[in-house]
Amino acid sequence: MKLYNAIVFFEDRDPIRYHKVNNVQKLITWLTNNRPSANYINLYEKETRNFVEQIKIKKGDVKTSPGT
Repeated sequence: MKLYNAIVFFEDRDPIRYHKVNNVQKLITWLTNNRPSANYINLYEKETRNFVEQIKIKKGDVKTSPGT
């Protein structure tokens, strides 16, 4: 099971870090339903701390961009 750390950026507040995320889609669904001001998520591998991808959240439309 792969674990991730996620930093969620919002329109109206400071970013929040989520540790040991194992189901990214579940996090996206939860943010969409419970934190509507979430703009995007930066996802990192927990073990190596390497950047994986940026997931943009816009009013129910989720878009991902590959990591560099």
